[in-house]
Amino acid sequence: MSKVLFATSMDPFSLGHRDMALQFLRQHDELVVGLGENPKKKGFFSKKDRLHLARLSLPDEVEVVAYSGPTIEFAHQIGANILGRGLRNGYDLNYEVELQFQNEALAAEKDYGIDTFYVLATTKTPISSSKIRELISIRAGKKALSYYVTPEVANWIVDVYYARTP
Repeated sequence: MSKVLFATSMDPFSLGHRDMALQFLRQHDELVVGLGENPKKKGFFSKKDRLHLARLSLPDEVEVVAYSGPTIEFAHQIGANILGRGLRNGYDLNYEVELQFQNEALAAEKDYGIDTFYVLATTKTPISSSKIRELISIRAGKKALSYYVTPEVANWIVDVYYARTP
């Protein structure tokens, strides 16, 4: 049985995140999407909002949770034997290879037996969340946002987020 932890900052949860999550779900028995804390990144959306947007975008059988601490430790705590990682381009590959080596070292030190599994973004979805945040900062409408996020997320951004953000 394989259980995948797909850890991401999901700020916001995009069609690219959804595409990768669904690829993991097709290939493995269980999927947990984890919102980790990255001290190098200040969130655009609150943790609560990011979790909500991910849940709007994914099937009910996918668990969406927040966690703190090292990803490899959280994966072990929830019984995940695979870290799911997504690749959009060659830049991602360089970063992900270094991260994989780091995670392998940490997992080996504690004999966790956790591997890394990569999926590639589809040609329609390889956009960074920073580009979506740029659209949000200029208050793009639902139609423009729907190129990059699910209609449910686009609706929430326009109807809820814009309403509470001057």
